[in-house]
Amino acid sequence: MQGLSTLLQQKILTYLLPNGIPSTLKEYIVSHIRSYHNSGDEEDSDLFQKINLNSSHVELSLVYSQYSLYNKQNIHTLYLEALDTFSEEGKCDVQFKETINSLPNLERLIIETNSPHLLLAIHKQYPSLKMEVLVEDYEYFQYANNIDLSFMEFIASSASEVVKSNLNIYYDDYYKYVKAWRMNSLELEYDSWDYQYFMHLSYSFLLKLRSLQHLLIRVDHIDAKELVLVAKNNILESFSSDVFFRLFIGSSGFECKCSELIEESDDDRVPLKHWRNFCSALSTNTKLKYLHLGNTCKHKKLTNKLRTFISSEFLTSLKANGTLESLSLSCNMLSDDFYESLFSQSNTDTNRTIKSIHLRSYNLNRLKSIGRMLEHNQTINHLTFSKYINSKDENNDDTNQAIDSFVSSLALNKTLISLTIEENTFTTDLLSKLSLSSTLSFILTKKDPYEEDSDDEEEEDDDDTSNEDDDAEEEEDDDDDEDDEEEEDGDDDYKE
Repeated sequence: MQGLSTLLQQKILTYLLPNGIPSTLKEYIVSHIRSYHNSGDEEDSDLFQKINLNSSHVELSLVYSQYSLYNKQNIHTLYLEALDTFSEEGKCDVQFKETINSLPNLERLIIETNSPHLLLAIHKQYPSLKMEVLVEDYEYFQYANNIDLSFMEFIASSASEVVKSNLNIYYDDYYKYVKAWRMNSLELEYDSWDYQYFMHLSYSFLLKLRSLQHLLIRVDHIDAKELVLVAKNNILESFSSDVFFRLFIGSSGFECKCSELIEESDDDRVPLKHWRNFCSALSTNTKLKYLHLGNTCKHKKLTNKLRTFISSEFLTSLKANGTLESLSLSCNMLSDDFYESLFSQSNTDTNRTIKSIHLRSYNLNRLKSIGRMLEHNQTINHLTFSKYINSKDENNDDTNQAIDSFVSSLALNKTLISLTIEENTFTTDLLSKLSLSSTLSFILTKKDPYEEDSDDEEEEDDDDTSNEDDDAEEEEDDDDDEDDEEEEDGDDDYKE
């Protein structure tokens, strides 16, 4: 009876909570950060909200009380929302004490609060209890420099309220807040912020915090000159953000949010030395395991010289890096042969630590290049494509040829476990051919979360064909000619 009851309860729990409940807050938060751009998960990252999404699973305690999974003897981890459980003086709430004391085998407490006094009081009362906290941030920061939180296993926060209040104004206070809390993970989300009034922020002060291990920047971008700190400081394990490269040169009338951020005194692009500095630091970094870099600038002109420069510097750093496990990139800033050069095991000088890769904004040429990489690669287990960019000059024959080439290459790969395809125009054709693969454990297709950017992305990548011949670019309007000349001259300044 006990075995049957347990199996039934586990089946019901699996149905109600298909993604399961993580055993630790760190496990949940790190997974969320590292899958945000890969999966397009833009939902609230609040673990407590997800757990209570269907409260009927609590009623499982009535299935068979003696053998219930909810028997107090079986509870080892407690998830608790307790914003008002303790007073500032740290006196324990009687009901809270009774709850903890009724769980004889409790090992871990995952709690949501905004008060360090709460945590200190719990630790004093139950010193052997492992604790993790999800901190609620507010406009008026609550922190206490005199409280040592080193006993906490993991501290995470999602900054949304403070940004609504204009983080630039509260810069010093927020730094003290994050530092005093010894934040291990920080998600900066501005979902409810009116973009019209949004102000770009500097993140250099966060990147210097020794406690911060995981950082996800949503909506906003990190400046290229600050990007080097991600790798140079050798602190972060996960980093996810778009980057304002200013490498895309468009006509003077092209609209992009970067235009509003460029001051008159600024150069028309980010100096390439910033990218070189980042790559140099990444080559010797020993902490970073997950890296997402998206291109936030929607200007479209990226010359072959620049794409080659970016790819060459990045290739050198990734081949030297020995800790990175997961990589997420915008394809539109890389050369077509980048992937084959980096991951093809036919070449001994290649990266062997990256197991998962997500490529966004790809076209047919890049699809074929990725296929050639897969023919020899023996390390990548998980591959994600998102936002296929259809060139104006492509026809059905070109598409079918590229798909056939990719599928043929995939058939030679023996290590790929999962393939995720997000928003492309040939899903049906591709899936019908991929279904014949004997190596993939599963294939997942889903809508791309960045659909609203599709027009800009398409415009951006349509010019790939024109970039095949640099002479063709010189025939464009005078404004573009001047911009391209400036960019090419700048590239020569930093070229080896």
